[in-house]
Amino acid sequence: MATKNLITKELLDVEFSYHVVPASDLHSDRESKTVTIGIYDNIEDAVNDGNKILKRLGRKFRFNDSFKTNGLFGRPTRLVCDFGTNKGVEVFVHIRQLVIDDIDKVMDTAFANQTAYMKWKNDKK
Repeated sequence: MATKNLITKELLDVEFSYHVVPASDLHSDRESKTVTIGIYDNIEDAVNDGNKILKRLGRKFRFNDSFKTNGLFGRPTRLVCDFGTNKGVEVFVHIRQLVIDDIDKVMDTAFANQTAYMKWKNDKK
């Protein structure tokens, strides 16, 4: 089994969230649609294109932030959003790490970390 990620890329996507007329009482009146803009080899290219997308979206939305490679606490800014300034339509622009990895390794790590957390939590009592 591999000991490191098989592939790591940067995924840029835009999610729109808005109200719809429900098809029935059993359906939600909220819907979202996510559009993938691109997959990038590095954060710099994703930030560059992300800021271009923010500029295009700026025709209908107001953003108080932009993407940065060196944002808060020295980490990249990975989420820029506009909450409700456009009459109920919200937009979330994400740069996510796209990691293709060994599922067994990730599952084993998740359970090992949960076990360590529970031990730490019990030890604090």
